[in-house]
Amino acid sequence: MAESGYSVPVVLRSGGADDPITRVRLLAPDNPLVRIATFHVGDTGCPLRLATRIRLARSQTVIALAETAGGRVLRAEGMVAVVVGGCGFDLPLEPG
Repeated sequence: MAESGYSVPVVLRSGGADDPITRVRLLAPDNPLVRIATFHVGDTGCPLRLATRIRLARSQTVIALAETAGGRVLRAEGMVAVVVGGCGFDLPLEPG
């Protein structure tokens, strides 16, 4: 859970493998701009530990796509609950 969507920590890790990660993309499907970041790692992405902070408009699933030197695409995702949105507006609570 992230109290504020203005600064949500994200850490990506991959173990050692024969096929190093060369590029990572972070996606937030419910943000105004879906593609949050693209990281070009080069041939040093094995093992990989990448830490950053992202901005989220609302609670949503964040998706990481990692491309390997061999052309494979690896996918990881995680649900992030956001109390206050971080893209310039607060989300109204709906009765429930």
